[in-house]
Amino acid sequence: MKFIVVFFVMFAVAACGPKIYVDYDPEVDYTKLSSYTFIENEVEALNELDQKRFTAAIQEYLKKQNYHFNNTPVVGIQLLTNLADRQTHSTIGIGVGGGGGHINGGISGGIPITQTKKYLQVTLNLVFLNNRELFWQATTEVVFNPNMNPEEREQFFKALANQLLKKYPPKKKK
Repeated sequence: MKFIVVFFVMFAVAACGPKIYVDYDPEVDYTKLSSYTFIENEVEALNELDQKRFTAAIQEYLKKQNYHFNNTPVVGIQLLTNLADRQTHSTIGIGVGGGGGHINGGISGGIPITQTKKYLQVTLNLVFLNNRELFWQATTEVVFNPNMNPEEREQFFKALANQLLKKYPPKKKK
């Protein structure tokens, strides 16, 4: 049963695919960047356990890309998060109509439905540690369910890290 729930969370994050906005410096030689550390993270929107899950997911992704976490890094990773409530408005329409002969009539109405959802806004900055110059950035906003269990949260942050870093390093244009 847990597998189904975890699979559903992964599918929901991946399938809905949050829109990821990426910006980068095309002059940087990304092939020479292989070591990193985390710096000045502003993740007040996440509790300490979620922060650990998210940074572990980022490290796991970067390790697969042959990047190394070490004491003499070239790249600093800055993680910024914000949690915001947003109301969504929709309406269910109801209608009744009738007609006969030469007389037609109808009655319709709408029932407003308002829901408040939590959105996690994430910005991932990559900077050179020697001068704090930004050279790559990814931002996104995703629906965040604060009632997820630990397994669901871990899968959520893995999928989010994979989505954020999918376009890093940028492909060279030919």
